[in-house]
Amino acid sequence: MRTEVIKIETYTRKSREERLEEIKQAAQKVFLRKGFKDTNMEDIINETTLSKGGFYYYFKNTKEIYFAILEEKSDNTIAYLGQMFADNQDTIGEVVDYLAESIFEDFAERRLFLMGLYESYYDNDFMEKFGLIQEKYVDLTVNIIIEKHPDMGKEKLREKINFLYTLYHNFVINCNMMAGKNIYKRNKKYLKDLFIDILRD
Repeated sequence: MRTEVIKIETYTRKSREERLEEIKQAAQKVFLRKGFKDTNMEDIINETTLSKGGFYYYFKNTKEIYFAILEEKSDNTIAYLGQMFADNQDTIGEVVDYLAESIFEDFAERRLFLMGLYESYYDNDFMEKFGLIQEKYVDLTVNIIIEKHPDMGKEKLREKINFLYTLYHNFVINCNMMAGKNIYKRNKKYLKDLFIDILRD
């Protein structure tokens, strides 16, 4: 016998921002439980108080929702890093320490990020989105380092930072998706030495 889920609408009036936040929170919960590829719009709608029509007013598909979450998380991280790097006189050392240490971290945002990286292998929209996000990280890091080290050539530094973040993401994938965490932890010193060599060469 087929059982239908009947949703009882609540009439508490929410702002656009509150509805968007509700959708993103619900989507993140479902993505982390089922993975991006196995999540459909019905899964997310059923985690919210919105009607189907109200839900589709904001997002047309799961990719749109994922990108909205990704941009929000990335912008928050960039703002945090900007403050952290700016408050430290040894900017290069701070960047290197942050990257080397954060490779091992496991948190919700990282799992969401790795889902998207996997999709980027098959979907050019994901590849383009991740490219734009990496540009934001590169811009932030270059500008802060140049402010503290104005003698460094900006274009050469940009190339190094771009390469550094590309390496970093490969290390994150290997460490978190290929059971390589222990060997990375044992050799963390060499990671830091590698990152410093790239930046100071």
